[in-house]
Amino acid sequence: MPVKLNKVLKDLNVGLQTVVDYLRGKRFEVESNPNVRIPDEQYTLLVKEFGEVACSKKLHRQKRT
Repeated sequence: MPVKLNKVLKDLNVGLQTVVDYLRGKRFEVESNPNVRIPDEQYTLLVKEFGEVACSKKLHRQKRT
């Protein structure tokens, strides 16, 4: 099921241009628009690439409080 890019950006805590550049580097055509929907295949790639970064940022914030 396609997911809005804006939701992915918030969930993974990465910027729009970072995600667009990464997907284009993987030979996907993607608009630089946060309202565009991306397929599950692209979502899975993004979670694999940026999911650990988002997780470590959350843990770091929790330790600080």
